[in-house]
Amino acid sequence: MLKKEFTDFIFATNTDGSGKAASYVRALDMLGPILTKHYPKPIVGGSMWHGFTLSELKAIHEWLCAEARKGTANAKALGFESPSYLANNFCSAAVKVYGEFMAAEAFEDGIVAKVSGETSGKSVAQKAETLIETTAKADLEAHLDLTKKEGVEKLAAVKVRVNQDIFRKMVLANYGGKCCVTGLAVPEVLRASHISAWAEDEANRLNPENGLCLSATYDAAFDRHLISFDEDYRLVVSKSIKDHYTDAAAKSYFINLEGQKMSLPAKFLPSQSLLEKHRGSLAG
Repeated sequence: MLKKEFTDFIFATNTDGSGKAASYVRALDMLGPILTKHYPKPIVGGSMWHGFTLSELKAIHEWLCAEARKGTANAKALGFESPSYLANNFCSAAVKVYGEFMAAEAFEDGIVAKVSGETSGKSVAQKAETLIETTAKADLEAHLDLTKKEGVEKLAAVKVRVNQDIFRKMVLANYGGKCCVTGLAVPEVLRASHISAWAEDEANRLNPENGLCLSATYDAAFDRHLISFDEDYRLVVSKSIKDHYTDAAAKSYFINLEGQKMSLPAKFLPSQSLLEKHRGSLAG
């Protein structure tokens, strides 16, 4: 799970393109077994995909920089399948970015904790937005050790990702980590679906009343207005699906579930005004 979260983060925030982002993921995959054999301190599970403190990652970064200065022969001796990953500092750069990710995770968890006592979705959104704007620079910029121009670009990208992750964490927690249609509780396939789209409704971007916890198939269908929910939170299936998809799978996933009430969240009920707007755009 941590690897997927980091991969999503790095692809969303890396301003140098997907090639470098992919090399960072590969570098961290490589590092676990090598650190297990050669790093002075134990590495839990022989993998980088466990939680590290920022100080632990800083120490690993310093060790890798020192080893890289010894050249390609040393990288081979340590067992790097691709010695250039160490010698050319891809590994140290990957660990640095991993630190940025862990800092962002801690920042997000802190924001979620601070808004947990709010009683309305709008107050959650307002407080979260204020906290993000007033504290993100101080809490995150220290981990963006780049040039001034790169730092501004990177901070902006990280803040967008932080907003999206905070919304996801709030929505999944509100629904007990389960799809509100099927009850599926596999985090890797759950989505925090915006009722009113992120790009079109800035005021409700962080409003948990604008969120549904849906597994990937239902999230895709909801996003494309193939399904929605009525005023009693019952599943509504679009005319497009009912008219054009009559196979057994479509019936099992959608048509046979029409009228089924969603599993309601613990605290922030989905906004009926936003659902009404969403229903108005059902695919015909």
